[in-house]
Amino acid sequence: MKKSILAAILLSGGFIAVTMHMKRNDPNVGDLLLKNVEALSGDESSEKFKYPCSNGIYFDTSKTISSVRYCGSCGYVDASNTFDPSECSL
Repeated sequence: MKKSILAAILLSGGFIAVTMHMKRNDPNVGDLLLKNVEALSGDESSEKFKYPCSNGIYFDTSKTISSVRYCGSCGYVDASNTFDPSECSL
């Protein structure tokens, strides 16, 4: 019982010491840390490359078939004609 009370006191003291040490540190380090966290958690969707694609495709075997980028998967599919151009990102 005495050991568990002593352990609780030591852990509490250690927690308080670490907390006080962190509050006493240079505030510029906190600003730098905050900027790094913001940079790492920022929305990266605007940084992705946008590919031209088509939302609609026709497939007519009597016409020439070519490979076009389909917006639904942003991947290439075979088509004879396309419509409703847009952009997609991988």
